[in-house]
Amino acid sequence: MSWWDRVKTLFQEAETSTPTAPAVHEVLTRHKTEAEAYAAWRDGLIRTQLTDWLREQYGFYLTDRSRQDEAIDFLDTPSSKGFVIHFSQTQYSLREAEFLQLYLRERVLSRPYRTQAADSRTYTKNGRTERTDRYYLKPRPDWSHPDGGEMDGHTANQFEQQFGNILINLVVRNDRPHQLRLSATVYHDRVYKDAKGFGGLMEVLL
Repeated sequence: MSWWDRVKTLFQEAETSTPTAPAVHEVLTRHKTEAEAYAAWRDGLIRTQLTDWLREQYGFYLTDRSRQDEAIDFLDTPSSKGFVIHFSQTQYSLREAEFLQLYLRERVLSRPYRTQAADSRTYTKNGRTERTDRYYLKPRPDWSHPDGGEMDGHTANQFEQQFGNILINLVVRNDRPHQLRLSATVYHDRVYKDAKGFGGLMEVLL
C-alpha cells in the first residue's frame, strides 16, 4: 500500500469511527511522559483553585444545591457516586483538565488501589473529533480473615472494596476539554464488604 493509500485509509477509518470502534486506541502514558510538568502544576495556584472550587461545590451539593455551579453535576445512584465537571463551561485549558485528571488518579492511588486500565480512544461524533482518556482503578486484592467465620456482621473471606471501582474519564472535543467524569461503582454482594462512603472518597481526593 502506498503512502497516499495509507492516508486515505486513515481518514476513512476516522470518519466511520465510534467510541466502541475508535480510529485510534492507544495506551495513556501522560502520567509518565509529563511527570515533571505535572509536578509543577500540582504544587501551583491553578490546582489549588480547582480543588478548592470542587470542595466548595461538594459542600453546596450537600447543603444548598441552589448555590451549586452549573459547571458541575454530582452523580448519586444506588451503585454509583461521582461528579461531572463540564469544562466546556469554564475557561480552563486542555492541559489543566488533563492535569486535574492526573491529580485525581494520584489521590486515589494514595490508597490501596491499582491501575487496571489506562487508555485513550479517538473517534468522530456528530461531525466532531472526540477523544476519551480513561483511567480505571480497582482496589488491590486484600482478603481479610482467611480462617472463616463471622466478624462484625460480615462473612469472613469477603473482599475489601474500599470505595469501589473508580473510573476517571476526560472527554476532549476538537482539542478542547469538554467533560471530566469521576465515578465510583460499588458492589452489593455478600462476596464484598460494604464500601466506604463517597464523602470519604472526596476527602481523599481533596
